[in-house]
Amino acid sequence: MIDRQTFITELEAAIERWHKEIVKFKVIAEAEEEEPDAQIEYYQVIEEIAAKQDAIEDRLEHLKTDGATGWNETVKDEIETLSASLEEAIESARRTIN
Repeated sequence: MIDRQTFITELEAAIERWHKEIVKFKVIAEAEEEEPDAQIEYYQVIEEIAAKQDAIEDRLEHLKTDGATGWNETVKDEIETLSASLEEAIESARRTIN
């Protein structure tokens, strides 16, 4: 199993990448002001992605504050599942928004 600190470092890097994607999607959505229906759809997709990222960030903060006692395979698997779901949502958004 990957050690706790490596997992945290990798997750923080992923969160930064996801944040950049969300910002990019927001810029594209803002540019769609001539198509209000598309803009609304884009913002809904962005909100879903942001909510998934927030859930991961919450788990990360718990992992950091719980220390080694909060680190186990179940926590790791839960965060990985959330991360995979977020990656899928971002990939879907790329097809919709770009």
